[in-house]
Amino acid sequence: MRLKSWVLCLSIVLVLLCASTVYGADRIAGGECGKNGNNLTWTLDSEGLLTISGKGDMEDYHDSNPPWYGYEDDVKKVVIENGVTNIGFKAFGYMSKITSVDIPNSVTTIESDAFYHCGDLTSISIPSSVGSIGYFAFNDCVELKNITFSKGLTFIGFSAFGGCDKLSSIVLPEGLKSISEKAFEYCENLTSITVPNSVATFGNNIVKGSANLKLIYYLGTEAEWESIRGYQYMTADNNATIIFAGKHPDMRGSVGNIVDDKDQRASWNYISSKHAFQINSHYINADKPVIISEYNNQGRMIGFHIADESSNSYDISTSAVSIAIFWLNKDFIPTCEAVKVDLE
Repeated sequence: MRLKSWVLCLSIVLVLLCASTVYGADRIAGGECGKNGNNLTWTLDSEGLLTISGKGDMEDYHDSNPPWYGYEDDVKKVVIENGVTNIGFKAFGYMSKITSVDIPNSVTTIESDAFYHCGDLTSISIPSSVGSIGYFAFNDCVELKNITFSKGLTFIGFSAFGGCDKLSSIVLPEGLKSISEKAFEYCENLTSITVPNSVATFGNNIVKGSANLKLIYYLGTEAEWESIRGYQYMTADNNATIIFAGKHPDMRGSVGNIVDDKDQRASWNYISSKHAFQINSHYINADKPVIISEYNNQGRMIGFHIADESSNSYDISTSAVSIAIFWLNKDFIPTCEAVKVDLE
């Protein structure tokens, strides 16, 4: 009898353990959050996952707090499911414990203040469906290190990424039209930014306080750059050098050397089987980096790498058909003619 009782108790424990494994975290809160009421719902579980589900726009919170207000210290991850079409005004502002956000390809707009002061957010990927990022949308996200933009974005609002201290490099997407005033102000560790030739307008003080910006890659000609309204604001508060696309001589090969104005050499090697590029020299360092630019079959720059250590290896985009290599001095001014390498 005792044996049967013991077996029964053990069975109950196993069932409870299995149930915990199957069902996972417990739901601790939830409700509606759609612009039309119940078109969107939200749930928060015991592991800190906040999920937004449904179809259509999220509510804007101009005069009220979002319904998950009060759980700021509990929310660690936000998952916005496919079908949601915008991220509402101030939806996740001041939620400083959020470390990651999943944005689906159904979202077309990230409204102002959407992720303002999300201090633990480290990376964000903007899908190609998003056309507009509102003012202060990611302002003061002080741990944000990586932003992935996609083609489709046309507008970046006032101070959208201001105060993002950990950003070091930004690649803006093709098709972007307008970047508003102070969009990247006080990004104190920002050293390089790639700008597509689709941009028509830069706002005033666009990189104010980002004094460490050293290199601007512009995917167009010098004449196109000077036709941009407000182009002078990109270099008004820094000593950045502008590198224009399409100014590299045709020097073909798969191995070779690059030599600077002081006859210091760096060797390079393209490994076609791995679509990888290696460059080596004990002269290379943070004050004397080598730049590797990638170009597509239309001659447009599609990416770049900064080699600032004695030995470097980089994966090259499969869309790249050629690369260009050139050396910079400590002031980020080119010190040699560029070497072009055809990859096909």
